Formats: sequence, structure tokens, C-alpha cells
Amino acid sequence: NRVLRSRAHRVVALADGSKWGRVGLATFAELKDVDVLITDRSILNQDSDAIKILTGLGIDVRVVDAE
Repeated sequence: NRVLRSRAHRVVALADGSKWGRVGLATFAELKDVDVLITDRSILNQDSDAIKILTGLGIDVRVVDAE
């Protein structure tokens, strides 16, 4: 994964918003490595400041409907 990220022009992550704030057994990248995050509105249920935090890190956040 690290080699793929280092050669990519940009890293786009697709993540279920309910995963915000959870620690998993495996990761694809750290937030500092992500350029664009596509997620659903459930991220706002986890943390109302999540979008502000992510955009503050320079991440382009795209919130979409889960349907």
C-alpha cells in the first residue's frame, strides 16, 4: 500500500462515516496521506466537527447520500 500511495498523483479514500474515530486491525493510509475522502452523512452522527477537522488537514471531503 505504501508503494502505491507514494506513486499516486492523489489518494482517494472511500469510507463509511460510521467508521470515524474507530481503530481497525488494518489500515490503508494515515489521514495525512489522503487527498480526497468520500463518505456518507453518518460521519456527522459520529462527530459534528469531523468535516472541519478533515478539511483542516487539507483533505477534500465529499459527503454523499448512502443510497
